Amino acid sequence: MPNTDPTTVDLLRLTLTPGLGPVLIGRAITQIGSAAGVLRAPEAQLRAVKGIGPERCGAIRVGFDATMTAAEEELSLAESLGVRLIPIMSDEYPPLLRQIPDPPPLLYVKGRLLAGSDDRYPVAIVGSRSCTAYGLEQAERFAMHLAQAGLTVVSGGARGIDTAAHRAAIRVKGRTIAVLGCGLAHCYPPDNADLFGKIVSRTDDENGQGCIVSELPLRTPPHADNFPARNRIISGMSLGVLVIEAGKRSGSLITA
Repeated sequence: MPNTDPTTVDLLRLTLTPGLGPVLIGRAITQIGSAAGVLRAPEAQLRAVKGIGPERCGAIRVGFDATMTAAEEELSLAESLGVRLIPIMSDEYPPLLRQIPDPPPLLYVKGRLLAGSDDRYPVAIVGSRSCTAYGLEQAERFAMHLAQAGLTVVSGGARGIDTAAHRAAIRVKGRTIAVLGCGLAHCYPPDNADLFGKIVSRTDDENGQGCIVSELPLRTPPHADNFPARNRIISGMSLGVLVIEAGKRSGSLITA
């Protein structure tokens, strides 16, 4: 297994356990005391966590048994992809995101996430994939001005407004963060491969122009159900959300 601290490995094992998500992981750690304690907890203690109960408890305990091998494979793949795992207790974890009701226990990050320095002032720009030319123009305009002022532009890496915002930040050598609704072993949408490469590429200051982030295990495909949860990360790590163009029931308004 690649050299990773034990606490991160324990959080990864919980993340990879079927039936556990950020809410239940957070509750279990709060009640039992640590990720390692959750993995070792007797059935009665685990069953007492709100939302787990007797029926789910058995399946979760069985899931724990398979997670060590799964964690080893995940860490090896992360190393090969240049992806780092940032646990919630790390100084590198975005401080605003830590304050939401259901923060991700772990973030998968490709590139440089500089929460304590260059990325202290993140602002999200989101909008429709099927946007107008005017929408694209305004997304670029706001992203350029914000990036030039030293703010980090956060968006979802999708076609349309998101892509325009990321590209404009890069154009003025600002920083940008793309939060994806899939694991980082995937590139979605595929036509943004070049954009994502530019986001994580190094520049003269060795910090690159930003990073790509996900809470999802590396091989997770881009299912539609992933994106509302992805949106809470975009808003959670940002000081504010600027919606350029969006439908009344769109993910962009959910994010805002």
